[in-house]
Amino acid sequence: MRILDLVKFKYCPRCGKPQLIPNDAKSFICSSCNFIYYHSSAAVVAGIVEYEDKIILTHRVNESQKGMLALPGGFVDYEESLENALIREIQEELNLAIAAPAYLCSQGERYLSRDVVYFCAIAFYVAKVNNTINISAHDDIDDFFLVRPSEIDFDKLEFETDRIAIDKYLKRTPNDVLVKSA
Repeated sequence: MRILDLVKFKYCPRCGKPQLIPNDAKSFICSSCNFIYYHSSAAVVAGIVEYEDKIILTHRVNESQKGMLALPGGFVDYEESLENALIREIQEELNLAIAAPAYLCSQGERYLSRDVVYFCAIAFYVAKVNNTINISAHDDIDDFFLVRPSEIDFDKLEFETDRIAIDKYLKRTPNDVLVKSA
């Protein structure tokens, strides 16, 4: 499969002409102005947010993942750290404040949105919340669930990367060191 088939771009982002041709496996070039576009990985964060002996899963509201469950998180904004992106995303989606998320692992995944495939590099973190008094669903979720990690139905999770991260989370030992963020 060619990169142009995955991203569905038809016009050059620089000159606007429909002259895009494959350049290599990761890019295309405009035969009119020679602009090369690399469809690079997008940075994404997701959190395993702990409350007592449970974690939070979200119910997704947008297509193509509508109705599926996922860990809270989202895309990293320009000039934003991964940790700050996770803090912002948890606030936006769940109205929860977290501090000092600890790095768990990273995974790569394809994410389809409006006929464009995004290649994502996802950083997973673990964070605790002390209460859920103000928790509420916002942004691209319409509900949330507190669930014991060992009781999660992995078939209801939208993303394979969430399954992998939760599995790593469950298999941690007391000696495993999570990297705390400042």
